[in-house]
Amino acid sequence: LHKLSFKMIHSTTLVLLAWHDILNDLCMKITCMPRDIATRWNLLFDLLEYALKHQKEIFLVTQRRELGMRDFELSDNEWELILKDATLFFSCLTPSLAAVIPAMDHIDVEFATSSCNKKLLLSI
Repeated sequence: LHKLSFKMIHSTTLVLLAWHDILNDLCMKITCMPRDIATRWNLLFDLLEYALKHQKEIFLVTQRRELGMRDFELSDNEWELILKDATLFFSCLTPSLAAVIPAMDHIDVEFATSSCNKKLLLSI
């Protein structure tokens, strides 16, 4: 995700425009993927949360051969790791209540909607 985010932000004439087109085609708000910067608190979580919310769009942009983004395609196991990282975020001592409650609501919705998905592992 770090490399994908970097590529999107720094390829303003090709990849970023394609990203905006994909979001526009799906009637979504035009946004940019956040970058995880070590000196800014909570950006890794923001990146993970953004990726989970935009999973379909990330899949679409990485499938476009002309963009050269196939190397950034994420497997199902990698998406599971992203969800795991987002949930493990709360096991540390740093999150604030203001960050935990909305994120837990989001995770609850994701689990509720994904629990009926036969493509996912039964353990999920």
